Amino acid sequence: MLELGKKARLNAALLDYFRCPGGLIDLALRGDLCPGEGFFRFGPDVVCYGQSSLGYYAETPEKATCDLAYHVRIEGTTCYIPFDPTAVVENLRRERYLGRNLSDGGDEKQARLVRKAYYRRRLHLDVPIHRRLRRLWWGGGEKKCFPSRPVDRTVDQLLEKLLALAMKAHRIEKIPFIWFWPEGQKSCAILAHEVEESSYDMSVPSVEDVDSQRGGCCTIMPFFIGNVLELPVTMTRDCELFNTFSGDSLELWQRESRLITENHGLLSFITHPDFVPEERARATCAGLLAHLARLRRQGEVWMAPPRDVNRWWRERARMTIAREAGRWRIEGPGRERARLAYACLTGDRITYTFEPSPAERPLALAAAA
Repeated sequence: MLELGKKARLNAALLDYFRCPGGLIDLALRGDLCPGEGFFRFGPDVVCYGQSSLGYYAETPEKATCDLAYHVRIEGTTCYIPFDPTAVVENLRRERYLGRNLSDGGDEKQARLVRKAYYRRRLHLDVPIHRRLRRLWWGGGEKKCFPSRPVDRTVDQLLEKLLALAMKAHRIEKIPFIWFWPEGQKSCAILAHEVEESSYDMSVPSVEDVDSQRGGCCTIMPFFIGNVLELPVTMTRDCELFNTFSGDSLELWQRESRLITENHGLLSFITHPDFVPEERARATCAGLLAHLARLRRQGEVWMAPPRDVNRWWRERARMTIAREAGRWRIEGPGRERARLAYACLTGDRITYTFEPSPAERPLALAAAA
């Protein structure tokens, strides 16, 4: 029973993310975890933080050269990996890696002193000087390998890689799962003013490198911490756009929204248009609204208030997939809004397709005939 409990924990993050049949996911730990923790890679584009059974850790993301993907083994339908994926996902989402120095070996004590001096004096600085200092201090953010700007998908990429490995172990080319958004919507967008309620939270950025410390939860998808749903802030906040980056165009917001919609994530904005006095900044906020309206018309996003996203994500978390008469179906309250999707293995990558809706099924059968 103890071993079954360990295996269930190893698979928990992957199953919770995709809401796919548990019988098709079989990850297991390869060896015992070594003491200590640090950064390592899982493929060339995914930086992880935590323990491994190999004990290869780096002090900073930039120094993480050990790729544990080379130490994956498949035996039967079980995929053995040298780390606990659920623990690594939790470390990233909860920013536990921030205990380590992310400045590539720089003098963190000196950096803290500079930040402290800046925040003590910033209220007395003229706006142009304030902006210039912030840009000089944080200007190298996009060059950092982890978390990466403008959009960081480390958690999502890690889980996609693990799903691909589980599918290879079962020798299947596609696996059913409950699509991320209702009615088959491609992605989701919410616009808020730092609103938090008892059942959801919007205080965690996906990637943060323009405040007193760098960090972020490294995902563009909602996730639970206990019973609280985190709706990560995935878009650059307006105060950062205007004070740190170039605030006279929509280029950064448009680039972020394109990257997120292409990967079916959450566009989460924190904006304060009523506190933006400059005319160009106000024009940028107006341009943002026009941009979001255009994305909605084009079917790129589901525009919803945070409470509706909270309600949907909780319903999805309680849904399951069952097989009946040779077909997969979704069970649970709210299933009438859910769509059955398939994760398809294309080489080493995961792509997504939909099962036709009841209205579309006769047309699909006629086309197949």
